[in-house]
Amino acid sequence: MVYKEKMYSQRGIVSYMSKTDRNLRFPEHFSAAIFDFDGTLAATTRLWQKIDREFFESRNIPYDAALSEHISPLGFTDGARWVIETYHLHESVDHIIDEWTAKGRAAYQNDVVLRPGAEKYLRYLRSKGIATALATVNDANVFRAMEARIPFHELFDVIAFGSEVGCGKDRPDLYTYVLSQLKTSARTTVIFEDIPVALKTAKSLSLITCAVKSDDPAQDMDLLAPYADYFISSWSDPRLMGPVGENNGSR
Repeated sequence: MVYKEKMYSQRGIVSYMSKTDRNLRFPEHFSAAIFDFDGTLAATTRLWQKIDREFFESRNIPYDAALSEHISPLGFTDGARWVIETYHLHESVDHIIDEWTAKGRAAYQNDVVLRPGAEKYLRYLRSKGIATALATVNDANVFRAMEARIPFHELFDVIAFGSEVGCGKDRPDLYTYVLSQLKTSARTTVIFEDIPVALKTAKSLSLITCAVKSDDPAQDMDLLAPYADYFISSWSDPRLMGPVGENNGSR
């Protein structure tokens, strides 16, 4: 599931941005870029919050945003296992995944679009010879519901799902898999994420990390700050359109 963090404040952005002058620029040279989808490239926070609320309340479990926050980086399979074990549900992992997938597909098929400026930036990177990858713990079947409207295979060289590696973003497997598919080094690859656990995992691999302000009004940038080299508030940030791709080889 893909709901995000808690307690966003303007103070968080100010204290984060003042930590280092590097946040006023963006790296000029990198060979590849990895993107999260939910909350980062697309504004889906409230959508999944609604799905989560319906899921828990239908089982007489009081819903709290902390539930979505915990499940968010786990992905569908690990998230379903956690729910079953925590609340002693007499349901199978597949049954819960099917329910989340069906609700997600219905919403994504018609309502989910890329955030303003996102597609332009992706195409800009590709025009500069920068390899691009999508790394998500969302479900592949949910993404297929959007293929008629969002040209994923035009925008990304690699599309990877947490289910392919059997874990969520609390472990490095998804990112190491993407790096192997891109045939690039972590130290020359930028990753865009909007939750602390994902940035922390990416940072442990020496990826260049960029925190993205999500559509979640409760996002707390102070929680992302320890793991983020850079910060952007939107995909229209002029710092993104720098001289990328120079002296970094080709795809």
